[in-house]
Amino acid sequence: MRLIMIFVWLPVVMANGQHGNPSSVVVESLGQWLEQARKGMAGFRPDTCKNIIEVEITDLGEEYYACSYRVDGPGMIRISDTEWIFLVPSSSHDNPEVGDITLAMDQKKRFYMNEGNICGGIIHFQTHDRFELTKSRQFFKYFVSDTNSVRWVRE
Repeated sequence: MRLIMIFVWLPVVMANGQHGNPSSVVVESLGQWLEQARKGMAGFRPDTCKNIIEVEITDLGEEYYACSYRVDGPGMIRISDTEWIFLVPSSSHDNPEVGDITLAMDQKKRFYMNEGNICGGIIHFQTHDRFELTKSRQFFKYFVSDTNSVRWVRE
């Protein structure tokens, strides 16, 4: 009996996570949010963006290294004059029907999604790999959400 309870309880806890309740996400609402966000992002011009997301590096030598971007609302990561990423997050705290999701668009208008945990309207994307970020595709390949290591998915 005790073993059965563990197998029933564990998946419920893992599915619900610490903050959100995935069962409260409404597929239609998520789809509408994604469609509206994509339409709004399509006209984005990097020269007009006021929220530039800066890199934060923690380097303790051999002991620890992290390269992180703190996203607290719509904003842009400028990689170079020709490479950039525009990000728009939605938090399950503010929008439970949509859930925790960050939609990103690169300079070629390619869209990527990340369902990492957003808490207090903030999500960090980080990597522990040491390299110079020179291409947007590197960001989507190497950076994950810092609380639950969710990877980016190209739409």
